[in-house]
Amino acid sequence: MENKVTSYFIRQALIYSGIMIAITLILYMAGTSFFCAHYIMLGIGVGLIAIIYPIIALVKYRRMNEGFMTLKEGFYIAFFILAIAGLISGVFSILLNLFDTSYSSNLANCIVDNTREMMEKFGAVDEDRLAKVQVDVSSKFTPSGQIRSYLFGLIFYAVYSVILALILKKQKPLFASTDDQQPS
Repeated sequence: MENKVTSYFIRQALIYSGIMIAITLILYMAGTSFFCAHYIMLGIGVGLIAIIYPIIALVKYRRMNEGFMTLKEGFYIAFFILAIAGLISGVFSILLNLFDTSYSSNLANCIVDNTREMMEKFGAVDEDRLAKVQVDVSSKFTPSGQIRSYLFGLIFYAVYSVILALILKKQKPLFASTDDQQPS
């Protein structure tokens, strides 16, 4: 059984990784101006994919398993899909940032500029706060910042996986139902 679960979550993690890498490449090719113009909506979209994909994978697994899935199976599948895909797409992002170092700094500058514009609209421009935002945003694109984000993400992945597994688990009955048998 464990081998079945393992092969399933590895396959699903690779598919999910491919989706996330494809999104990253599309955004990279679209350029920093596109990303900055839509970064809130893009963040929501990527977040929704991260929420929905494990649900789909768990429902599919349960169907393949005669409608049953234990809490342990559900947790393993959801957690390792997210953890493996997060690791693979994180490594890809680090490599992309090492390949094109100006991309991450351009993104950081664009995000800070958007923050400045938003603060100006509300009449609350604070140069000290903007300097802190610049440092915070820039650090997220460094390899150490991405590793730190991944490690914090593991906590979210674990909590979310437990919740999904609790909701979607369905134990096999201990005894077969006699209602389905016809008297002879």
